[in-house]
Amino acid sequence: MIDLKILEESENKILKRRKLDLIVEHPGAPTPKKDDIIKSIAEKFKGDVEKIEVWMFSDKGFPRTRIKAYIWEEKIVKKKEKEKSANAEQQGEVNEA
Repeated sequence: MIDLKILEESENKILKRRKLDLIVEHPGAPTPKKDDIIKSIAEKFKGDVEKIEVWMFSDKGFPRTRIKAYIWEEKIVKKKEKEKSANAEQQGEVNEA
């Protein structure tokens, strides 16, 4: 498991999400993969992997990465999934005509 240090944690009840500012030290190792970070956040904060969004910022020349993460209460519908479902509906209408 990756050692995540919490810089700031806040909860937004209106948007139904928690915001995390984290830092990961990784001396002698490459920047951790985004999927590994998401799994570590899910384990540490008892969240669902499907409900976590992560942005990573590596500090150039230093073995650390800053992370901004959102843990949503509801499942995230990604833009590509919305586009696929809209395209499928349009194609269904064309096939029916």
